[in-house]
Amino acid sequence: MTKDEQREEIARLTQEYLDRGGVIEVIPPRTFLPACYRWMLKYGWSYTPWNHVGGLGSGMTVHTSQRLAEGCTLTMPTPFEGSEDE
Repeated sequence: MTKDEQREEIARLTQEYLDRGGVIEVIPPRTFLPACYRWMLKYGWSYTPWNHVGGLGSGMTVHTSQRLAEGCTLTMPTPFEGSEDE
């Protein structure tokens, strides 16, 4: 099934749902920000914590962050490859 066919099917199923009396409610987006990231509101940013390099499931994890408070972390750079800190 092509993307255009999927769009047509979704439009058809949506119209059927509305014709049967269904209602679709549009909910405004929400922003999650821990207390120490409230400054992000000014820029319209949302906070998404992460600790994986290369995407989830890649098996590579960064363990260089320190938890300061609920939702607040201090992230340190990883050591260079071949450095004594490894």
